Amino acid sequence: MRETVNSIFRSAFQAKLIDPSKLNRKQKKVFDDICKCKTPENGLHIDRCDNCGHELIHYNSCKNPCCPLCQAVEKEIWSMKQEFYVLNTHYFHVVFTLPSELNTLALIDPKLIYTLLFDCSAETLKQLSEDPQYLGAKIGFTSVLHTWGSNLSLHPHVHCVVSGGGTDRMGNWKSSKKKFFIPVKVMSALFKGKYLSGLKSSFDPDKLDDPDDFQKIIDQCYEKDWVVYTKKPMKDPSHVIRYLSRYTHRIAISNQRIISYTDGIVTFRYKDYRDHSKLKEMSLTVQEFFRRFMMHVPPHQFMRIRHYGFLGNRNKDERMKLLRSLTNTPDPGIFKLDMVKVISRVLKKDVSICPCCGNLRHPLLE
Repeated sequence: MRETVNSIFRSAFQAKLIDPSKLNRKQKKVFDDICKCKTPENGLHIDRCDNCGHELIHYNSCKNPCCPLCQAVEKEIWSMKQEFYVLNTHYFHVVFTLPSELNTLALIDPKLIYTLLFDCSAETLKQLSEDPQYLGAKIGFTSVLHTWGSNLSLHPHVHCVVSGGGTDRMGNWKSSKKKFFIPVKVMSALFKGKYLSGLKSSFDPDKLDDPDDFQKIIDQCYEKDWVVYTKKPMKDPSHVIRYLSRYTHRIAISNQRIISYTDGIVTFRYKDYRDHSKLKEMSLTVQEFFRRFMMHVPPHQFMRIRHYGFLGNRNKDERMKLLRSLTNTPDPGIFKLDMVKVISRVLKKDVSICPCCGNLRHPLLE
């Protein structure tokens, strides 16, 4: 049987190799949910075919956003909802990354560090896109926080999917060129200035063992070039949500990357981006694997996915009606959640059909 994050945590806890008592409240809940997910301890439900009586037993999932077993269905539901807000225009992928010098502060006050990352990257995109020198329009974009590198190290960054156009001062749609409309160096410099200014006014140096270290970190960050990365525009509007969903419901590591768990050692695959993205293997003690995984549990009530510009939540539906008209985007109608369709997409088979008799499982599905 293939090992998963869930099975590793259960085994290591039973063997007293990991100690969840030192975790914060949010991390303890994540640990507890992961250990119980899809086990008898979490309850079950029975799917019975009304035609032949065939039964399938399903153990309940925990639905925790940090659980590797629970993301497929939630990702599909999210994707289906977001399809209603994609416009007939091109989109860009932009990534804002914090320098490693800020990792110490992120471990001490993650909520502040990650909130500033969201706020300053969003302000940078909005300010420059509204500048007539670059686009001169109000854009819409979705930002997703990732805090991990491929090897589970701390690597805070946000992925932003940005519309290739927006509304100008006259309320007309203004489309950008196929090349991203803001120079990377300009974005990097503005983002760096905004972030460090916000950090100096918000972070409490007394939280460090030596308060003088704070100014040293700030100085190091000013000396560095900050990384803002852009990718080529996406092929078509339908591709946008599929692309974005790769990032929205990711967690620190997926079960597919785990190779083995033997004698307290976890081995997994990772991409070494410093070596031409080569696939490599890494082995960690289960204690270090546990520590790194829990390091990426977001702060309490922290939203990892945020919408900005014309995708902001206030009056969004009314605003989108106008934008669809301006961009010749078909009206998608009213959203209705179809769980049979969702699960069928995830499992890549029609779950309304009984695997035993081949008929519809329930008359209501006809």
